[in-house]
Amino acid sequence: MAENRVSNIEAPAHVQFFAPERLPGEFLSSLGVQAMSDFFSIEMRMTLPAGANLYREGDAPSEVYVLLDGNVRISFDSNSGRRFIFKTAKPGGVLGLASVVTGRPHATTAEVIFPARVSTIRRRDFLAFLQRRPEATWAAMREIGFESERAYGRLRTMGLSNSVCGRLARLILEWTSFAQGAKRGRQLHVPMTHCEIGDSIGASRESVTRAISDLQRDRVIEVHGALLTILNTDELEVRSLK
Repeated sequence: MAENRVSNIEAPAHVQFFAPERLPGEFLSSLGVQAMSDFFSIEMRMTLPAGANLYREGDAPSEVYVLLDGNVRISFDSNSGRRFIFKTAKPGGVLGLASVVTGRPHATTAEVIFPARVSTIRRRDFLAFLQRRPEATWAAMREIGFESERAYGRLRTMGLSNSVCGRLARLILEWTSFAQGAKRGRQLHVPMTHCEIGDSIGASRESVTRAISDLQRDRVIEVHGALLTILNTDELEVRSLK
């Protein structure tokens, strides 16, 4: 783990464990009672402040992490030094899994956005856990598969939309799985600046600001601070193809 991690290590507290509802790609929710108990026996808990890194691009894999609470941004840098934000991990997400399994250096950087709690397991302990728990191995394979599908989706976002507005619309559609119903449309919290959104779709901050203004003007979305309301999903899908 990167040196700037500031954390409090906690002993496993089974009754306090955050077990999210079963959702696609979530590792823990697919484990049985025995495998979950085994997982508890080898994990440690950590609390990390905003700005801390779980790992950096190029680091050797030493641990696997399950996000219990908070948000973690996954990004990588281009050869020119430009950052590309791949996703924001939510509670239940498994981080660093592919590198821990393959033994290859991390291809991304995992940075805490808001104070986060994570469950962490050393690489050798996690690999041994997978060997003795076949259901955990299958769960890990599914998790990596979901990550691959997500990567293909981001490639579609970048490659199939010629306009900044189209790429932004595709990105917002990706976020809809986290949105909740509201009186008008669906709402979600977006902890990203216009510059960071630009880093997610390969656009400048100014272009993102103009695209957001256009979508608001046409009543496709509504933005108040970090709260985004999707007013017209059908129109958002139409614009994502332009």
